[in-house]
Amino acid sequence: MSLKDLRSELAHGYATLLHKGHEDLVRKHLYEMGRIAREFLLRVLFRLQPSDKPRAWSGAFQQSFVTADPRSTMIASTEKIFPQGTKWTIRPEWCE
Repeated sequence: MSLKDLRSELAHGYATLLHKGHEDLVRKHLYEMGRIAREFLLRVLFRLQPSDKPRAWSGAFQQSFVTADPRSTMIASTEKIFPQGTKWTIRPEWCE
């Protein structure tokens, strides 16, 4: 089954992940679908032309979440993006 046909089956409800055969079919094509989606998103985000080669991802990522508390929460995939020499221990005044 082509990816186009698989997409159509999923989009129109003819295939469902509740059916073991359908789940296996999706799993079989999962890597290829991910590769295509990743390349498409990189081309859209960086406004690449079809002839341009997408850049490799560095693997570094950070995301901040704003909360009601003045201190915010941040998630990062690596500690290398933080300033070096800073102490990241929990301070007693933070625990109220």
